[in-house]
Amino acid sequence: MGFDEQGKPRYATLRGTYTDKPFRMDCVGSDKRYCFCMNGSSSRLYAFESAIDCLSHATLENLIQGNTGAYRADSRLSLGGTSGIALAHYLQRYSHITELVFCLDNDEVGRKRAVSLAREYADKGYYTRLELPTLKDYNEVLLQYRSKQKQRLEGSYER
Repeated sequence: MGFDEQGKPRYATLRGTYTDKPFRMDCVGSDKRYCFCMNGSSSRLYAFESAIDCLSHATLENLIQGNTGAYRADSRLSLGGTSGIALAHYLQRYSHITELVFCLDNDEVGRKRAVSLAREYADKGYYTRLELPTLKDYNEVLLQYRSKQKQRLEGSYER
């Protein structure tokens, strides 16, 4: 869910849970300018296609750093797909952001759009870079990371 400057809900999405029948849509009346975000204290903003990828990336940051508050340093924004509407609005609201890291899905559409957005915002004076996930998206990366952690833990008990 995304909120406006007064804390009023302005954006929400619906997602299905069946793996064989993906279902995704914005709720009626949603305003894409207010997609889900996590505000940090640094000048860096990570941009993702979905809220679950924002949360997964933040969780990975905490796990890798060994600090449950590590995610708070940087901002994260869901674009609600690959549109640039939320990003443009976010940057208007938070002028301290100078670095943009595009973490869109590692598929053809995500890669092409990440490059396009990075070029567009580099031309506007932002420092930009790509940080595409090694799997399809950051939620899959987190699931794999946790699975490997669990396997290591279980292996250490067998000895």
